Amino acid sequence: MNQEYLVFVVLPGNNSGLIRDALLRRGHKWKEAASLSDHHVHFRWQPVSYGLKFDQLGSLIASGAHPSCKQLVNHFEFHGNLTEKSKLFKNMTGYALNNLRENVFNYIPLTFFVEIDVHKTKMFAKAMVPFFNSFYALEDNKRKVVKYYEKLEDYLAGVLPPVKSAGNLEEAKAENPTDEAFIFKHFYNNRRGLIKQHLKEEREAQD
Repeated sequence: MNQEYLVFVVLPGNNSGLIRDALLRRGHKWKEAASLSDHHVHFRWQPVSYGLKFDQLGSLIASGAHPSCKQLVNHFEFHGNLTEKSKLFKNMTGYALNNLRENVFNYIPLTFFVEIDVHKTKMFAKAMVPFFNSFYALEDNKRKVVKYYEKLEDYLAGVLPPVKSAGNLEEAKAENPTDEAFIFKHFYNNRRGLIKQHLKEEREAQD
């Protein structure tokens, strides 16, 4: 191994060609290893961290190589705690409860962690029910918000008929978007089966 050069290896995947070209353009200082399996390198780039032995970095530099005995890789040890959504959710949940004493969803989006055997369809369907309920409830609420602002615009524009008598006062309040009766009727009346309703709507849309 030539002492004047630093040696690198770039494994294929995830636009690795860009990394390899960038290093080859610096040929006055970097040389590519003869084999992708060569571990006696100063820099190792690979699309995933699987197979990297972080505890051995720096110990595999061959004698007589470049004076630099440091080995670099393009991954952090234990990075999965941040880059894997399931682990990030678990870590953030523990931190929010134990350190902040707050709801984790004040800091991250609504998250569902489902860990099941996809071949057991009944368990899969059962585990997904909380997600479906929340998802369709959110979708239903989006429609309610749109409907509310449409009615509010109509009301402010004078499109809705005014109240004519005290007999239909409560009914008129229920259609007045500035009254709490309207909010209660359209945002808290959630007795319908949201999953069945949305699945029906999706089938109708496809037909």
